[in-house]
Amino acid sequence: MYGPSTYVEFDPPGPRSKIAAGLLAILLPIGLHRFYLGYPIVGLVQFALVWFCGIGSLWCIVEGILCFLDVMRDSHGRRLRD
Repeated sequence: MYGPSTYVEFDPPGPRSKIAAGLLAILLPIGLHRFYLGYPIVGLVQFALVWFCGIGSLWCIVEGILCFLDVMRDSHGRRLRD
């Protein structure tokens, strides 16, 4: 007797901007966007990889693209705001 569920989960964005995080990741690919998003350990790992072997910059650029595609989350699991 009941129709399909019309329940829609509301996922409010957090205080961090995906544009700021994406630009930090692409323009300064040394892990600063991870510090901005609340992941200091991952930011240090990315910085060390950039410093010692350069591969971390590619990782940062890919994550910058993921920020713009709304895939990345902040350290509390919240979406990034527009």
